[in-house]
Amino acid sequence: MFGVKEFDQDPLVRERKDLLDYNSKLLQLSAEIDHITTDQQKVNTRYLNVARYAREAADPASSTAVEPTAGRKDISPAFALFSQQMSHFNHSGENSITAIGDARSKIDRLDGRVKTLRTDLTDRDRAHGLVKHYEVKTEELQKKYQQKMENGSKSDSAKEKLDRNLVKFREAQENCDRLDRSVSRDITDVLGRRQKDVGDIVQAVGRWGMNSSTSSCVNVLMYYCDTGGAAKVSRIHIQAT
Repeated sequence: MFGVKEFDQDPLVRERKDLLDYNSKLLQLSAEIDHITTDQQKVNTRYLNVARYAREAADPASSTAVEPTAGRKDISPAFALFSQQMSHFNHSGENSITAIGDARSKIDRLDGRVKTLRTDLTDRDRAHGLVKHYEVKTEELQKKYQQKMENGSKSDSAKEKLDRNLVKFREAQENCDRLDRSVSRDITDVLGRRQKDVGDIVQAVGRWGMNSSTSSCVNVLMYYCDTGGAAKVSRIHIQAT
């Protein structure tokens, strides 16, 4: 099956090429955002596992204790700080997923608009092809009608056929003009807004970057199993804040 042929001498040739390139870049961007989403979900799970296993490694009783381990003075400051920082990380991880989800929604909406515009361009090509078809057909019917008139033959059927196709020709031309106007307007708008639209996506991805910082959690993990005293914990707290 062959696709619809682009009509000759299209004034939007350059814009169509730009739109195809834009669509290609959006697909690449979309794929990378999908990878980020998957990776972020994995990281969130891994860090929660680290919190669990580090706690159990330092205090085996923590997973089965009836009373909270915070009552144990030798390790409670480290546990308290670690719990606080992991809670912060978990909240940041949730915000990261929300931010990258926002970027995903924005790119999906933009991709949908570009796809709709590409469909409209194909409809416009088809409309121009139909106009050309009726232009040729009405010219042929006009010649046949003129020949019958010149030969003195009965030409009622030829006249009816010509009139019928002239109506179709006019309707096809009106539809083609409508599509020319709407597609020209839409493609100018989409390409003219590309910096703003992509900027909105980048802004959402930037919020993901700010929310996904794990440096404070790493600082706590470095000291977590060393319960040498409150002074050490105070140092961590200063670094984390």
